[in-house]
Amino acid sequence: TSAVRRWVTKPSSLQILEIRIESVFHSVTDGDLDFLTEPQHKNEPLLVVFSTDKQKLQLHKTERHELITREDSIYDIQSPLSGSKNSNNSLNETNTIGHKIHSRVKRRGRRSGGLCRRRPMTVNFADIQWDSWILAPSSYEAYECVGKCHFPVNERLSPSKHAIIQSRLHLTMPKEYPRESCCVPTKLDSISILYYDEYGVLTYKPKYDGMVVTECGCR
Repeated sequence: TSAVRRWVTKPSSLQILEIRIESVFHSVTDGDLDFLTEPQHKNEPLLVVFSTDKQKLQLHKTERHELITREDSIYDIQSPLSGSKNSNNSLNETNTIGHKIHSRVKRRGRRSGGLCRRRPMTVNFADIQWDSWILAPSSYEAYECVGKCHFPVNERLSPSKHAIIQSRLHLTMPKEYPRESCCVPTKLDSISILYYDEYGVLTYKPKYDGMVVTECGCR
């Protein structure tokens, strides 16, 4: 918030935080709230601020891009069409490995049924017996993630570095590593619901988190 930003820029000035607590239960009697401010007291007031480290997020994207670029270059080098005939044993071995990799990529591309993607999935709360506590909406579009995460993993699918490595291992050594990385939700959004809470109080929640898939990726 703007108040927290001002506190960060002027740490030497006196800051005052006013907190008001209101109960949803009308039967609760009014009481006093106070903070112990002695510097040596074990119950000192504490303010925790949650924020997003954009620099760390950008570093992760840069490292992921570098890894995918390296994998693409290795994939091109090992392509049986990218090099000429050479009597060197190591190059012949590389071409053999590259031919196997390209053959597997082509086969999986033909029978994959589509890469990792988002598709519609309508949820009716009555079908899962949630209509007893969720009054509205009666249904909503949740979406789901389906498809494959074949090598080379597209950067559009925001793969983790572990997913890139796992897909590579599965491609080169399928018997030792039989599982590819999985197509899963990587970003979720909220919906608004009217529901009964654990105390039976009818409550409106404008943001009920983690209910709608907005992005899919490989993990």
